Amino acid sequence: MQQRRCSRFIVGVLALGLLAEAALTAGPAQAVSGPAPIYYGESVSDQVKGATRFLILKNWNEEAALDKKTGLVWEMIPSATAKSWWNVRDTCANKTVGGRKGWRLPSVVELSSLVDLANTDPALPMDAPFNIFSVGYWSASTITELSTDASLVDFFNGLVLSPGKAGSGHVWCVRSGMNAEVY
Repeated sequence: MQQRRCSRFIVGVLALGLLAEAALTAGPAQAVSGPAPIYYGESVSDQVKGATRFLILKNWNEEAALDKKTGLVWEMIPSATAKSWWNVRDTCANKTVGGRKGWRLPSVVELSSLVDLANTDPALPMDAPFNIFSVGYWSASTITELSTDASLVDFFNGLVLSPGKAGSGHVWCVRSGMNAEVY
């Protein structure tokens, strides 16, 4: 009985070793055609210093990029037109990017996740593939203490601001898992 357990243990360890070797030699993950991006675990190449944080989704006509750090999918080219917060709320919901609907206005936390304070004009990571303006982008986050204000992330310097919703800002749409967004 003891010998049988030992044999199973050795076979299990060998199988794990083969799986680990296959994972190390497989190379970077690639997005494939389909209705949604394929999310892969972090590969060995992602752990190497200087690895790319963003994956441009080729099967989305290269109009969107997956942020491998957060799992969010961002449109590559946000809106160039500034509008009030009231006028951007439905912009993302009605948008088609990469042949797909289901976009939404990001929360201030999600939008701020793109900020890299080591950079300015724009305050984005060096490997960010986005074509953005160094201006403020609206978030879906309303200021609790003052419901007439919403959070806006300024990508010139990475600051989070709280202007009035009637003010002017741009919109940068995002996709992710299901969200209980309330209008």
